[in-house]
Amino acid sequence: MTIEDDVREWAATRPLWQQEVLAELADGREFTDADLESLADRVAAATGTATAAGSSTLSIRHGTADQVQLVELGSLNCVNALIDGETLTFGGDGLTIIYGDNGSGKSGYARLLKNMIKTRHEEVVLANVFEDGGDTPSAELVYTISGSRE
Repeated sequence: MTIEDDVREWAATRPLWQQEVLAELADGREFTDADLESLADRVAAATGTATAAGSSTLSIRHGTADQVQLVELGSLNCVNALIDGETLTFGGDGLTIIYGDNGSGKSGYARLLKNMIKTRHEEVVLANVFEDGGDTPSAELVYTISGSRE
């Protein structure tokens, strides 16, 4: 079973309006403010959980999306107990693995990345608790979008 099959199976359990929106999103439609207002009216008027045959034919569009790649996380300043000015460089291909002893900074880097890229669960980046009156934590994230450095 493919992920598309899983999505189709799940979509078939959703109310009709959700199935219609999912089909439109999968087709690449972008919603305007007016579209969202119209959708809100449809949702408010909807009753029951009628389903449509359309979810079984839901097709996931395989367009060409811009690829985002992390290059480095550097210019660290007052981030946890990480050394100021350090740079963490990500590999150009494959997977970058960060390992080390307890207290070596793995979680500090993870917290920093989660805060910078706005993940589902927010992480607070703290200043170095071992230094009095430290600056506000800061760092610079370098990445590429479709090969263009940002």
